[in-house]
Amino acid sequence: MRLVLASNNAKKLAELGQLFAPLAIELVTQGSLGVAEAEEPHRTFLENALAKARHAARLSGLPALADDAGLCVDAFGGLPGVDTAYYATQFGLDKGDDNNVTALLQQMRDIGNRRAAMVSNLLVVLCSDRETQPVVNTGSLYT
Repeated sequence: MRLVLASNNAKKLAELGQLFAPLAIELVTQGSLGVAEAEEPHRTFLENALAKARHAARLSGLPALADDAGLCVDAFGGLPGVDTAYYATQFGLDKGDDNNVTALLQQMRDIGNRRAAMVSNLLVVLCSDRETQPVVNTGSLYT
């Protein structure tokens, strides 16, 4: 069975591919099938993951796996949330995980409540003639 990953992230493909290999599921990136990345206009992880998966499933004709994840900081009212990937750019830094950490630590230097959660939504949509039905998993890791 083939499953399209609604991402072109090589690291994500390798990690998830190892998990699916024992199940005889071949995970392929959407880019390898000529599918462009979907827009992520929504304000929740679930909606963005669903948009990505439905886009990849519709254009590839295969079941699709997608995720959306980010850091939710209590002191910032849950931000950066779905904008985590671009958090550093609002402080003049380049996009990237290391710069996000730098920016976050700078913004929290005088904040006592550092409670935060890494939130992830991972889902699969199955192709059918009528519509794609999502199978959803949500997880949070609090620090």
